[in-house]
Amino acid sequence: STGYAYRFDGKGNSVWEAADPPDEREVEEAYFSTVEDEGPQTLLAASQIECSRLKAHVASLQAQVASMHRDAVELRKEYVQATGDRDAWRAACEDARRPKRDPDAAKLRQELTAARHELEKRGRELAVERCRAQAAVRKRETILKRNETLEEEVATAKRLAAEAKLAARARRGFDAPDVIEARRETKEALGKAADLAREAARVATHLAGAREEGDAAKAELTDLKIKLAAAVEASTLEKRKSFAAAKNAEAARAQLLKQISRADALAA
Repeated sequence: STGYAYRFDGKGNSVWEAADPPDEREVEEAYFSTVEDEGPQTLLAASQIECSRLKAHVASLQAQVASMHRDAVELRKEYVQATGDRDAWRAACEDARRPKRDPDAAKLRQELTAARHELEKRGRELAVERCRAQAAVRKRETILKRNETLEEEVATAKRLAAEAKLAARARRGFDAPDVIEARRETKEALGKAADLAREAARVATHLAGAREEGDAAKAELTDLKIKLAAAVEASTLEKRKSFAAAKNAEAARAQLLKQISRADALAA
């Protein structure tokens, strides 16, 4: 509330002024007083007075609720001081009941994780090498196809040159200029064929090296798979040993609890 309210002056007028919340007598006067010229202003003033009273009552109730909340907080603090924190006690009991982890098993698990990461990295490297080898194989196939096409073109050129040579000999004689030109073109075609043969031999050598690298990579990948299987088997064995140890510890704990209960019963 703002501390201001409309006041009814008894003459059909309302005044906005600072005042305390109205009491019951003022409200009754506003509602039940008989005024000759009772109009909208009178009804508005009465409703505003009632609203002010209700706001004051709501503020009082809110203050009571806040006080009750503070009392509840204080009671909670006193309860915790007297009996202890239930959540902390429950967490301590759960920690005491949970079996402790084996440090050797944790260390072995870390080593297996590192080995798995290393194997995955090596596998990616081998995949890259395999892609490179496949690219080299495709390149060799392309070169072989091109060599076959060139060999066919060279054979065709040789055949045409031979036919032209024979035709020239038949028409003009052996030393005709066109025969010399055909002989020169034939030598150039033979030189190109020799260059292509050397290029094919070089590609074949490179492909053989790539195949050897691919075979070595496959062998290494097989060795890594064998090592990974051995590591997984060792991890499984360690897990079984750890589970067996935990089970034995749980059985021993249960036996100890039984003995303690029996001792308590005998003491009682």
